Amino acid sequence: MTESFLKVLPLASYLIVLLTPLIILAIDARAFTFIFFLYVLYGIIKSASLLLGTIVGYYRFKYESRINWKQKLLSTNESLPNQLIAIPVYKEDFSIIARCLDSIVTQNYDTEKLFVSISIEENLKFNHLKEQILCKYESIFKNRILVVQHILQPDEVKGAASNRTYAVKEFLRQTGLKVEDFLVTSPDADTVFNQQYFSRIAYQWIIDGYSYNVFYQTGAYKFDNNLRKVPLMVRIVSIGISLGTLSSAVTENKYRYTFSCFTIPLRTLIDINFWDISISIDDTPLYWRAFDYFKGNFECRTFYIPISVDAIDSKNYFDAHVKQYRQIHRWGWGVIVFPSAIRALLKSETNFTRKLISTLYFFDISVFLKAMPASIIFYLLLINTSNFLSTISYISFVFLVVGSPWVFKFSLENSKMSLLTALTTILFFLPMGLVNIYLYCLIPFFHAAIEFAFGMNVVNRINWSIKLPEDA
Repeated sequence: MTESFLKVLPLASYLIVLLTPLIILAIDARAFTFIFFLYVLYGIIKSASLLLGTIVGYYRFKYESRINWKQKLLSTNESLPNQLIAIPVYKEDFSIIARCLDSIVTQNYDTEKLFVSISIEENLKFNHLKEQILCKYESIFKNRILVVQHILQPDEVKGAASNRTYAVKEFLRQTGLKVEDFLVTSPDADTVFNQQYFSRIAYQWIIDGYSYNVFYQTGAYKFDNNLRKVPLMVRIVSIGISLGTLSSAVTENKYRYTFSCFTIPLRTLIDINFWDISISIDDTPLYWRAFDYFKGNFECRTFYIPISVDAIDSKNYFDAHVKQYRQIHRWGWGVIVFPSAIRALLKSETNFTRKLISTLYFFDISVFLKAMPASIIFYLLLINTSNFLSTISYISFVFLVVGSPWVFKFSLENSKMSLLTALTTILFFLPMGLVNIYLYCLIPFFHAAIEFAFGMNVVNRINWSIKLPEDA
């Protein structure tokens, strides 16, 4: 397949999903009814999957939270793996970085086995920030903490990919430590780890036999650092992402892609040549590099010990919504992996069933999940469909209503929301969620697909999300 065809394929796929029912309706109304039935059936399956995944995921989250993972880890009688936490920093305040480091210091894990490398990208306040970090944490980590300034080279673009790569490479260069017994986690600077996080990952890696063709990712991804103070729409978007992440950890498990904060063996990261420093997108390209390297035998290991991150916020109410759009649009630029992903899938040496599931999952995550819900709602409102289609369409809505309490049991834990804020969120969760299907799902991803198809420069389209200090 030619490069130009693969670049246009995502946009073409969006247009096919969005316009096919309309074209068929103009030709044959009965054929439209059948096609739309398939769309609605997709919606029901996804809604049921979301409900099932949320309920099961919540119970797994509660179950794992009760276990002493360090005790289980020690019971294996294996040596504890070394763990490197590589933190990319752009313009985050010291208070944000300190909150992340505090959660590392308090881990239920041997501190001597935890290493930190902080890469600060072209920050004019670097010296002051480095002094603040070392003043508070050097006595704790001793020679296991590194703070470096990342000056972009001609072959690098700004963004988390190059910054993360620099953090890990500088750690390797300056320490010269053996890499085979290391795991690497590269969180955003606003991440707060549950105190059992690294014990849980180490235990899983040990019982997996120190595999190198895996990565580890929590299903309990929570935006509860500041959820109580962000605008209602941003809060609902954030809870929706938490919901989808929790559910997919159950229903999609090993087919999941790397997202935000994940852990990978250091040996694997070196073998696949780190993150792609030539583009601003980091997570998804890394996954497909590893998938290609292992010829399709690369998969997720899911667990449910939580992390907490910041929802998008701003001192300006309207600007918070703009920043939220920009974040989703940046995620939408994951479409840049389409050519490499298609090639990797075609070259995969897995069996036919796994290859087929991987390909369907790729198109589902890349296109269908963004375009189908918007299409279903649009055609339900636009076309006077039969009572049968309308009825089964609303089954999806019922699934979501039934699932809402589980969403809030998970998402509102430890969020420190007032009762009024929580009730307001619950009241508007579903109606605002319908707006979200267009504003923060279809449109930004479709926007990115158009830009990619027409060869626009990704470097100029991507902005880092800068998190505000707690007291801002």
